Amino acid sequence: MNPKGYRYSLDPFLVADFVRVPPKVQRVLDLGTGSGIILFLLREKAPGICLVGLEKQETLLLAAQAGKRERGAKRVYFVRGDIRHSSRLFPKACFDIVLANPPYRRKGSGRTNPDPEKASARHELEVDIGGILVNSAGILRDLGRLFLIFHPSRLQELLSGMEESSIHPERIRFVHGFMRREAKMVLVEGRKNGKGDLKVEPPLVVYERAGEYTEEMKRIYITIP
Repeated sequence: MNPKGYRYSLDPFLVADFVRVPPKVQRVLDLGTGSGIILFLLREKAPGICLVGLEKQETLLLAAQAGKRERGAKRVYFVRGDIRHSSRLFPKACFDIVLANPPYRRKGSGRTNPDPEKASARHELEVDIGGILVNSAGILRDLGRLFLIFHPSRLQELLSGMEESSIHPERIRFVHGFMRREAKMVLVEGRKNGKGDLKVEPPLVVYERAGEYTEEMKRIYITIP
């Protein structure tokens, strides 16, 4: 990976832990896979399924491909392409699960990082959450699942966009830095054309105290396989 580029945050570990892989799942797509960390984590969690990562940036794609070679990950594949065109890159309704760790800051809000990789990871410079949801709906099979992480300040926008894209929110878990502090992120699961009730799970707390992870976070933030 480019040593000055975007490095692992907690987000991919949180997404991989939040994902549920039901029986009979065959194909999973990670939109904007970066260096592929979510797929490498899922490979350990659900061996035998086909894992596909879509990435536009060449440096990140090369890092993902290098990680695949290092791990001998035969059922993990990486494709270069734009999230905005994913419904054209893949056949309609061909994935059982779609994953996304999208940028959560609107274009023009706050300071934009001068590094292009970091800027694209944090700001909606090229694709916004609406575009991600529309493309996800196009490539998910009926009753297929979308898992993503987003900022809680935009949760209402996210849930409305999911419903507009026929992806029914079914499960939410808020992520807090510390107990009794406001949520920093939110994990959401939705199901295409689903009709189930919305379940709000107990919160995930990252730190027991400054510099020390909670026991749950220690389990989640494992060494990269």
